[in-house]
Amino acid sequence: MPYLHFGAPQLNSAFVYTYPRKPPLIKSTFEDIKSETMEARLPLMLLLSLLLFILAQGNCEKCDTSSVQIQQTNLGKDPKHGNIDMIFEVEIKNLCSCNIKSLFLHSQGFGTSIIIDPKLFRQEGDYYLVNDGQPITSQSTIKFKYSWDHYFKMNVASFESDC
Repeated sequence: MPYLHFGAPQLNSAFVYTYPRKPPLIKSTFEDIKSETMEARLPLMLLLSLLLFILAQGNCEKCDTSSVQIQQTNLGKDPKHGNIDMIFEVEIKNLCSCNIKSLFLHSQGFGTSIIIDPKLFRQEGDYYLVNDGQPITSQSTIKFKYSWDHYFKMNVASFESDC
């Protein structure tokens, strides 16, 4: 193999010209390298962003009335009212993976002989607004007590989800 060196073309023994090799290209600045690296990563970054968006959408479920659990516990007779009325504790839990707000319950003929904080539970028209209409985070519980001679069935009438 002929000896190669930088400079003018050389004539070897087979009368073939050999040209000097070009030196490798060297980046002139760090910015050129950084720019090329970012350009090479752009398609990968876009693909990962799209994948995360799809996964986030898949994690958000459509919440319905079964996403709100209403549990009532009989705590016994109310001594402050002559042991006539029973005290009931109501726990309303958001089982949805999203926050919910403007939660309205239906409770036919609801009454109480004790005061309930109106920010927790109050009548609005034919329904009862929970938590002053403010968001209830996922897996959070709102509690209040009422007192009457029997419990009142409570059902979810409507709510908005923040999905």
